Amino acid sequence: MIADDAAALARIRAFFAEEVTFSLNNHPLTEAFATVKREAFLAKGPWLTQNRHSAPQYVATPDANPRHLYHDHHVAIDATGFINSGGPGFNAFIFDMLEVKPGETVIYLGSGCGYYAAILGELVGAGGKVICVEVDPERAAQAGRALAPWPQVRQWCGNGATEPLEPCDVLIAGAGVTHPPSPALEALKVGGRMVFPLMGTIGEGEHYGTVAAMLHAHRMSAHSFAVRPLCHASYLPFVGARDPALAELIDAAMAQDGGATIASLRLDSHPHDPSSCWLHSDGDPAGRSSGDSLAAHPFCLSRLAGGQLHQDQPDPGVGLKLPPFNQLNVLPYGHPR
Repeated sequence: MIADDAAALARIRAFFAEEVTFSLNNHPLTEAFATVKREAFLAKGPWLTQNRHSAPQYVATPDANPRHLYHDHHVAIDATGFINSGGPGFNAFIFDMLEVKPGETVIYLGSGCGYYAAILGELVGAGGKVICVEVDPERAAQAGRALAPWPQVRQWCGNGATEPLEPCDVLIAGAGVTHPPSPALEALKVGGRMVFPLMGTIGEGEHYGTVAAMLHAHRMSAHSFAVRPLCHASYLPFVGARDPALAELIDAAMAQDGGATIASLRLDSHPHDPSSCWLHSDGDPAGRSSGDSLAAHPFCLSRLAGGQLHQDQPDPGVGLKLPPFNQLNVLPYGHPR
């Protein structure tokens, strides 16, 4: 692309932003997608792309013109590992559900190439903060360089499942977990929102889980969250936030209802009641922090609404912009980050 085409590319990016946010009625989010240049966070083209029709195969763009990046598709960061810059429409949907506001602090675990961290940086503005945690050192370094124009975004290399995190208003887990990482539970403020993909077992030779339930959790108190399943998606596993025994329990529960009946997350100790506990763990008193381990906290994904469990809390549905759960909304390809 030559310099004279910069204005044309800006128009393409603006149209792309309208398309991926069309049904959301979220002007700041549309503006963020229109502002951030996706090509700044990727290697030089041509690029390998993946969409609902081509998955799991990649399709190469015909040339290195950045206009090819402004479609609702994954773009490979590392095609051999199925690591992608994920679908813009999916991420726009998740960010809209989180209702990110100017001035807030967002923690993004597994932030990948940094493109969506820049989108979040636009949403929180100069008075906010986005803390990106990426486990791959080379990817974290590359993202940090690309994110230089956003001083409100800080990139560091580490594992958000095992390292302390600062208090935040919004938290995003960008890889599949069997339990919420303990540092995330400790960091999220009361009133804060988080999303995490709950993922069961990964078959031998598979690079990502077959189905994960993307859960939205709104913290109502120190020990209770109102939870709403948003959709299904496929993710890479979150190192340090996976337990094989829990993964098998998730498989069994997902086979029953796909996660549609999950209504709350409890962190208090209580007896396991199969009629109400969708997924129950008494936690890991030893607090193991290396390899795959149970969460240090007791936790339970419950079928009971948060208001039923904690009568002194407000109705968890008030003020939340959440759609009906659609079990057919499955994105069975790649890694959406």
